[in-house]
Amino acid sequence: MTARALLMTLTAGFGAMGLTFVLAPSLTLSFFDWMVYGGTTESPVPPDMMEGETRRYAGFIYQVLGAVIFGWAVALWLIVRGPDANNPDNWAVRSFALSFGAWFVVDTAMSLAMGFWQNAVFNTLFGVGASATWLAWRRKQSRAANSI
Repeated sequence: MTARALLMTLTAGFGAMGLTFVLAPSLTLSFFDWMVYGGTTESPVPPDMMEGETRRYAGFIYQVLGAVIFGWAVALWLIVRGPDANNPDNWAVRSFALSFGAWFVVDTAMSLAMGFWQNAVFNTLFGVGASATWLAWRRKQSRAANSI
C-alpha cells in the first residue's frame, strides 16, 4: 500500500468516526463514559445528571465535534489527493469550500434536527462570512479571466 493510499484510508476513517459521532450520539456517549470513567457507574458525575436534558446536550456536543471532525477529514482527503493538475490555482479555494460545506451541512442539519436551532443560527453567521469571501474571490477570478 502506498503512503498516499494509507493516508487516504486513515482520513476516510476519521470521516467515518466524525459521522458516527453525529449519527449515533448515544453510542458515542457510552463509548466515552467507558473510555474515560470505565463506565457510567464509575463516573464522578452525579447519577441524576447522567440522564435527561443534560445527557441530550452532552450528546449534542459530541455531534458538533463529529461534524467538525468530518469537515476536517474532507480537508485532509483533498490535501492528500493533491491539487488538480488542470486547475491548480482553484484547488485551495475549492478544498476550503468543500471542507467548510461538509461541516456546515452536517452540523447545521444535525443542530436543527436535534432542536438546537441556536447553533444553526451561529453556523449561519460563519456561512455568510465564508460565502461572501468565496463570492469576492469568484468575482476577482472572473475579472482576471476577462482581462486576458
